[in-house]
Amino acid sequence: MILLILAVLFGFVFPVGASTKNQSFDISNMRGPFAKYIVYVAIHHTEIRASNNSHQLESVNNFHHSRFNELSFLGKWGGYNILIDVDGTVTWFRVYGEKTAAQLAYNFSVFSICLAGNFDIDMPKPPQIRALVSLLYNYPDLIIAFHRDFADRKCPGENLSKNWLARILKTYKPKDAHPLKIYMGNPNLKAQDYTLIASEHQQDREKYLELSNDNSQIGKFEKAKLKKIIDRLDGCQRRSPLKLKRHKKKKACHI
Repeated sequence: MILLILAVLFGFVFPVGASTKNQSFDISNMRGPFAKYIVYVAIHHTEIRASNNSHQLESVNNFHHSRFNELSFLGKWGGYNILIDVDGTVTWFRVYGEKTAAQLAYNFSVFSICLAGNFDIDMPKPPQIRALVSLLYNYPDLIIAFHRDFADRKCPGENLSKNWLARILKTYKPKDAHPLKIYMGNPNLKAQDYTLIASEHQQDREKYLELSNDNSQIGKFEKAKLKKIIDRLDGCQRRSPLKLKRHKKKKACHI
């Protein structure tokens, strides 16, 4: 009953026939209020070597609790939508379309999957690869990207390349599945011209404003959150591209 009330307040959609009493429904079929805005799926790594910690679920959940303190609809603290642990176990932290805490400025339009491990040093284990590919083929309309496509970072590790991604998608491709789209553009979206970034913020503002006025999709608590986002984006618009460039961390322009 509590889950059902929260779902109504926050605009979550249960699959037909879902039971909140025994939670027998498939979480992957649930949709949060931002589901229709998701364009990308981003792959991350925990940066913790499997040899140092072979079961990283609790560590990630606790770390994100202390760092972000954003409780998900599923009652977890992890900022990603999904964590794939070293043994290939898939754990949902946040439902599809729920706000994440994974990519600054892209926490509403990106579906986030994190692999446990440090892939600056190692490579994902075979069970992780199979689980990752299976998940990616479940979302054929999304463009697959790496965390570093959205930020000046190495994530998901220097050992993972788009060529590696293309190979595993081909190797483990389900029968009759259509090819997936891999983002092969600018390796750092945030390195674009700042006038383009300002333009993207304006588009975001219009998107969130539209969503905040959509009473059928969102509850009053989420509306309050969206108002803060819109106010922050308005603050970005008052900055000129030159001032944005000088503001290296661009904190006021992240959501």
